[in-house]
Amino acid sequence: MQYYYELAEKFLKKMLSFPTVNGDERPLAEYIASTLEKYGFQTQLQDVADNRANVVARYGRSDNQVIFTGHLDVVPPGEGWETADPFQLTARDGRLYGRGACDMKGGVAAMLASAVRAAEKDEIQGCELRLVFVADEEVDGLGTRYYVEHQEPAKKSLVIIGEPTMLEACIAHRGVTRFRVTIHGRQCHSGLPQDGINAINQMARFLLEVERFDRERQSMDCGILPPPNMTATMLGSGVKENAVPGTSKVVLDCRTVPGETVQTLQSSILDILHRLFDGTPVTYEVQSFIEVTPSSTNEDGLACTTIKNAFREAFGEEAVVTYFKGCCDMSYFCKAGYSETLLCGPGSMDQAHIVNEFIEIEQLHRAVDLYSAVIRQAQKG
Repeated sequence: MQYYYELAEKFLKKMLSFPTVNGDERPLAEYIASTLEKYGFQTQLQDVADNRANVVARYGRSDNQVIFTGHLDVVPPGEGWETADPFQLTARDGRLYGRGACDMKGGVAAMLASAVRAAEKDEIQGCELRLVFVADEEVDGLGTRYYVEHQEPAKKSLVIIGEPTMLEACIAHRGVTRFRVTIHGRQCHSGLPQDGINAINQMARFLLEVERFDRERQSMDCGILPPPNMTATMLGSGVKENAVPGTSKVVLDCRTVPGETVQTLQSSILDILHRLFDGTPVTYEVQSFIEVTPSSTNEDGLACTTIKNAFREAFGEEAVVTYFKGCCDMSYFCKAGYSETLLCGPGSMDQAHIVNEFIEIEQLHRAVDLYSAVIRQAQKG
C-alpha cells in the first residue's frame, strides 16, 4: 500500500496548490478529470457557476453504485501562518500543512488514491465506482445541489462524504436555519433618553428570552443527535455615540433536529416577540435566510453496515458510529433520495478552518486503507 499512500500525498500536494477559496474550482476539477482519465475513468465536468465546476468520474456501470464525494472549495487562509504559503503543502512532524489539507482535500486525495488502486488492481467488478467532487460546499452547496438535481440515485446507491470525522462513521447531523430579527424603538438624543425607546435595551430583553427558550430545550431526547440550539451570533445597533438607537438587528443561528422547520422556529421567535412587545410602541421583523435540513441514515442500513465491515477488514477494529458536529452536503443527498449516505473522512473538525490547518499523515494513509476496503465490501451484497 505504500505506493498508494504516497500517491495520496502527491494528490494532496497538487490540490493544495489550487487556491479554491470558495471559487475558481474549475481548474482543479479539470486537473482531477485529466488525472483519472489516465486510469480508465470516464469523466464529466458540470459547470455550476462562472469558473466553478464539479468533476464526476465513473469506473464501471452497475445498479450497485458506490459514490465517494467531497468538496473542492476551502475557506480563506487568514493571517498568521507559520508556513510561507498556505497553498503549498508543508510536511512537518508527521503532519501535512496547508489550507484545505484537512477540510477536505485530504479526504478527496485519499478517495482518489483508493479509486486508482481499485482500478489498477481490477477490484471494481460488482459495482460502479463514482467520484463526485463538488464546488461551493462552504457557502451555498451549489455543487452538490446541482449534482443531485441532475442525477437520480441508482437502484442501490451508497454515498460516503469525506468530511473530516477522524474516520468515525457519522450517520446524522443537525440542520441549520438562520434568522435576522430587527427590533425598532425610537431614536433620540442620548442626553434625553426618556424621549426615545432604546432598541439595544429591547434587544437585550429579547435575547434573554431566547436564551431561556434555548435552555428549556436542552433536555430533549434527539437520539444520536444533541439537542437543538438557538444562538445569537451577530448583533448590530446604533448610528452615533450620542444617539439612543432606534433600531437593533441580530442574527440567530439555529441548529435543528428532525421535526423542526423554518415555520416552527419562526413561530417560536414570534411568540417571544409578541409576549414582549405587543401593545407597546416597539415593532419588529423576522426574516429567515438559510435552511439546511437535518439528516440521518439508519445504523443498520447499507451505508453504515458497509463502513463497519470495511473497518473490520482494514484495521481489525470496530468502527465508531456517531453524529457529525457541523452541517454539510449530506442534507442535499438525503433530500434527493440518496438515503444511504454518511460521513467518514480523515482528519478532525478541530483542524478545519484554522490558521496552520493540517492533517495527520497517518490519518490520510488509514483513509486510503478504509476507502479501498469500502470498494471491496460494496461488491459483496
